[in-house]
Amino acid sequence: MVGTTGMGDVFDGAVIYGVLQGWEPPECAGFAPATAALKCRKLGCRAGIPSRPEVDAFRETRADSVDRA
Repeated sequence: MVGTTGMGDVFDGAVIYGVLQGWEPPECAGFAPATAALKCRKLGCRAGIPSRPEVDAFRETRADSVDRA
């Protein structure tokens, strides 16, 4: 882990994004923590915020995601 500053905000934003997309709670529960985890790659509040394709690719490599159960 490099930096956690802004991680909570990114998590919250990812949940809101999922809700606005009309996703069910399990999908939001998989997307938000993955987005927040990827944010920690860089220091600072905005650095490291991942794009949607980055989050999708990351989640594809994780067989244990909540929404894949």
